[in-house]
Amino acid sequence: MIRAAQKAEEPIIKRALARFVPQRIMKEQAIVRRTYPNARAEYIKLRAFAMLGFPANVRSHIPRDAQRFLFVCFGNIMRSPMAEALFRKFTGQLRIVVTVASAGLHAIDGKVADPRACSSAREFGISLTKHRARLLTAEMMSQADVVFVMDYQNQAELKACYPFFEEKVRSLAIFADRGTPDREIPDPYYGDTAATRNCCAVLANCVRNLVGKLELTRNSAAGM
Repeated sequence: MIRAAQKAEEPIIKRALARFVPQRIMKEQAIVRRTYPNARAEYIKLRAFAMLGFPANVRSHIPRDAQRFLFVCFGNIMRSPMAEALFRKFTGQLRIVVTVASAGLHAIDGKVADPRACSSAREFGISLTKHRARLLTAEMMSQADVVFVMDYQNQAELKACYPFFEEKVRSLAIFADRGTPDREIPDPYYGDTAATRNCCAVLANCVRNLVGKLELTRNSAAGM
């Protein structure tokens, strides 16, 4: 009886909290709970610095000899597979020969892409029907020349789990058009189809600019 009463009270408590606690704070609390325990302090630090106007990981330099690119997100069923497919599409159009892959810090190996991501991907001329999620490993980090993350949670967890590869990590959002204030590409998983479509549009913009930078770097190295 006591447990039943407690469960009945939970929705009431949540509604009461929603009235007095700003939604932004509740959202951040949820992210912290989903973050690996050993990375929570780093995430809070990154978020605090960003709120003060000092975002971390603003490096955009891509080594001229970089050949292997890795996109990382939370579950490898939405953002990172869309980014991987877009990168493969844009580099293919420019005949840039590279290797690209994606993975998730919390991925379930073999899981198919989210249906919302598949639908949005088709609108941008890419397909995720054959995609299967992969859990990020130290071997993947070691093999990649550059690793792109989507948000501060990804960045904090990578630093906690793979500190020796921190220099490889870049924020994909850095490559958004100038004037774009966000340094993150938020996870659309808890949003609707429109949120996923918007996320894919942001990814397309960032990846297109990234590939353009990569082309300039390679042409410069070739003396063109």
